[in-house]
Amino acid sequence: MITNLITKSINRSLVYFSSPGILLIYKCVGLFLCVYLLLFHIPEAHSQEEKQEAFSAPAAEKIYLQLTSTVFAIDQIIWFKAIVLDAQSNLPSRLSGLLYVDLIGVDGEVLLHKLVKLEQGIGEGSLELEDSYPQGRYMIRAYTKWNLNFEDDFIFSSYINIVSINGEPKEYPVIDLSIEENRELFKLKGVLGLGEIGEALDREIQVYLDWGEGRDTVIIKRNREGQYPLSYDLEREQSWVSLSFDVEEKLQFSKTVYLNDALPDIQFFPESGHLVHGFGSKVAFKAIGSDGKGIKIEGTVYDGLGNKVTDFKSNVLGMGVLYLQPDSLANYHARVSLPNVKDSTKVYPLPKVMANGTVLSVAKFNEKLRLALASNELEDSVFISASCRGVDYFLIEGKLKEGQLVSTLPADQLPEGIIVFTVKNHAHELIVQRLYYNDNSEQKLDVSLEIDKNSYRQREQTKLHIKISGYKTKAPASSISVMVVNDEHGTMGKENNIRSYFLLSSELKGEVEDPGFYFNEENSERHEAMEALMLTQGWRSYNYPVSQKRATIIDPQQGLTLSGKVLPPVLGRKNSVNNINLTLASFGNKSIIYSQTTDSTGNFFFLLDDAYGQRMRVLLKANDRLGKEKRFSFSLDSIKTPKIYFQNLPLSAEVEHNIKETIQSSNRRIKAEENFNMLNGFNDLEEVLVEDFLLSPEMEAAHKSFGQPDFIIPGGLIREKEEKWSYGLFSILMFNFSDQVMIEQFSDGFMLAHVLGGKDEPTLLAIDGKLLEKDLYDLVPHMSPDIIDQIEIIKHAKFFKKQYLTVFPETNPLEAPYMGHIISVYTKDRIGVLGLEKPSLGTLDTVLPVFSPKREFYTPKYKSPDARLSQKPDLRSLIHWDSNLKIGAEGAVSVDFYNGDVLGDHMLIIEAISEDGRFGYQKKKYQVIP
Repeated sequence: MITNLITKSINRSLVYFSSPGILLIYKCVGLFLCVYLLLFHIPEAHSQEEKQEAFSAPAAEKIYLQLTSTVFAIDQIIWFKAIVLDAQSNLPSRLSGLLYVDLIGVDGEVLLHKLVKLEQGIGEGSLELEDSYPQGRYMIRAYTKWNLNFEDDFIFSSYINIVSINGEPKEYPVIDLSIEENRELFKLKGVLGLGEIGEALDREIQVYLDWGEGRDTVIIKRNREGQYPLSYDLEREQSWVSLSFDVEEKLQFSKTVYLNDALPDIQFFPESGHLVHGFGSKVAFKAIGSDGKGIKIEGTVYDGLGNKVTDFKSNVLGMGVLYLQPDSLANYHARVSLPNVKDSTKVYPLPKVMANGTVLSVAKFNEKLRLALASNELEDSVFISASCRGVDYFLIEGKLKEGQLVSTLPADQLPEGIIVFTVKNHAHELIVQRLYYNDNSEQKLDVSLEIDKNSYRQREQTKLHIKISGYKTKAPASSISVMVVNDEHGTMGKENNIRSYFLLSSELKGEVEDPGFYFNEENSERHEAMEALMLTQGWRSYNYPVSQKRATIIDPQQGLTLSGKVLPPVLGRKNSVNNINLTLASFGNKSIIYSQTTDSTGNFFFLLDDAYGQRMRVLLKANDRLGKEKRFSFSLDSIKTPKIYFQNLPLSAEVEHNIKETIQSSNRRIKAEENFNMLNGFNDLEEVLVEDFLLSPEMEAAHKSFGQPDFIIPGGLIREKEEKWSYGLFSILMFNFSDQVMIEQFSDGFMLAHVLGGKDEPTLLAIDGKLLEKDLYDLVPHMSPDIIDQIEIIKHAKFFKKQYLTVFPETNPLEAPYMGHIISVYTKDRIGVLGLEKPSLGTLDTVLPVFSPKREFYTPKYKSPDARLSQKPDLRSLIHWDSNLKIGAEGAVSVDFYNGDVLGDHMLIIEAISEDGRFGYQKKKYQVIP
């Protein structure tokens, strides 16, 4: 109840702000080629540099978060590095100075909301998980205010799994489910065999069902055989369903079950969108299983008479390319051999052959791209343009001779990335498009990674030397990240990396499976696989050209801002708000005063100095032109957060295995730490016992009213526990006194403190012996430790119902709680919360969200023999993390760190970006041995 009431009381605190829009117009220099082909031959292409016309749409920003894992235990920190680039040039963006990062649960609720400071497009941060988060799939989303102009096209999102660490079942359930069809009705039927787990559960259990398109909760009962039969009606047949249920407190079992023998989805994609009679062309194919992942297939194409045309075989991602010389009189089909299907051969039709059409083929020979256009419908001049990320580089103009036109382009004069070839007729009408990935080695960063040896003992130091260079050119200063993890699961490096994301995934709509596969230089099939990807997922799912999708432009956000409009004391007097004198006081890491005057319509805009924490109190004061106080009011600019599109997909066998391994390794770590602490008599909390002490008059009066304190925390101990990354009083309580106080965090940054003393019993706050008004609760979390004299925790306070109604007088007395707790904070010299005073006329007293503090990554150092021989276990999964290591003009840097106690393979991962927008990625394995 208290949570709801207080949450309502702080709705006046606005999170997002905007100001009148501006439109940024960019002029880009491109390479244009005009080739007049009057005779049928293959000419050399020539280019000339000239200014391109201004774009009709401003440049968006592409965002990438490098995460330290994809599966996290609930007690682990999610570390990330943020990179924001100009979507056209791939240069670090100087447009935005603030990035929003959200952790979103499966129900679409924003659980954590962070503001990350960007400097020349680079930022860093962390997400601290709470014990209350249920095990499952979560989304991490990142966006800038500027990117809201483009809806969700350039909003970053990535999915992770969070797992419980409260143990695991001694045995895993056996689940046997299938779909039964009866008169167009579909029923999910089966049995949950829980074994020993079921004996500890209630006779009735709640089972949570999720099949992607919908979710539900059902109650199932245990039968005489000790099993739990399940029967559930579905609207239509499904290929998979995920089940989860609670095994014990804070421990949940989840499993994805694939139903029946669902056939894979196999599609065929002609090179230019259509098969055209008489024109040989590539045909790409893609096979997707019921889990949404590619599956390996092979088969044969036959014509309508049953004659064999060609064989084909996919790669491990279910994609491949075959060549076909189509005939419009033939109906082609493929006989495909399928793994794990009873009738292992199935027939799939190929697209119908068109009698007339146009085909554009692209192939690379040496360092040139060969373009071959064939058509039986085009007669006049045609235009072929080559563009990348919305920027035109070449334009070819010519006429077809005998239905064909062939030309070449220099591949090294095109950027690395997806090239769009567009064919238009003489009226500049679109005919066909073809996507091609240009692998330009001159635009890569070479990352040299050397370690002093290939295997290390436990707790031994590893010395790493990194060198960054360009191809035949000196690389400008770079920002790199260094991550070292123990690769217990053997899956590190399969997810997106800096190169695969910016050059591939961010430019295609939809998910690219195993994007690192296409950039692994040890993979001999990567070029053929990239070609298949461009012909399947790419040709209809490209993010360019960029289009601005709002009627009014939202300005980019350079930093923390406060903007809005002053409203006149008397409505209707429009001229009374021009040139109003404004004074703004902010109480962040330090107190700062700003001043300005409104414009002719009363608008104002403050760009604030950097402040770190969660929220910051501000006071805005308005005086008229003569300096007199009047009853001015304020309307603050705000903006809605982007819509949440949470995609709930089935867990693959690999992800389920990783989740299980993460749970097991986390449990081993926690058990080892608990055993060590128990054997050595350590306690996580330096508990302060309540003893006789000298009472001030305020304390004496408070004790009579509230009751005697059960736990006292001196102000000196609060200041001793303060870390560099601490952002106020509640952050210190959260991480150091969690056995006494639980801090509840809301997505808008608001926090509530709960005394751990009873189930669902509310907690009130008191400052200097007096109950705090509910409207001031949002100021307490960010109180400076420097002003704290003492904190008292009073469990089951006296006359609590009366105290509660004092703070919440609107509550029905019959519904007010009889039992609850009080946290009583005493400030030095009794100055209160930031020296609160009653706002004067024309004053706004509110709080603003501020930059999230940069938390320091801690790593132990085993320099001395005593440290190396210490019995304290070191079972870290993340061994080293440096998100923003700077490399100067010399291009080299050395790093050292100490390994932990976990044996086996460890993975070094380096990601780099230079000032001129080139990317580098390198990984290397080493071993830790006993």
